[in-house]
Amino acid sequence: MIWRNRIERAITPKTTVIHIRHVTNRTGQVFPVRKICQMALERGVETVVVGAHAFAQFPLTRD
Repeated sequence: MIWRNRIERAITPKTTVIHIRHVTNRTGQVFPVRKICQMALERGVETVVVGAHAFAQFPLTRD
């Protein structure tokens, strides 16, 4: 998991928030948001996920 190694190496004792996109706007790559959030939670780091591009990529319904 290349993404995990990169994110783990970037976390320092000063890290308080990880800010990621669910889906990139350039390539459409879908990040494993659940796994990233869990990894951050284990380290006491908050996660903010931008999900605006995901609405066009997944079949979502809303009441």
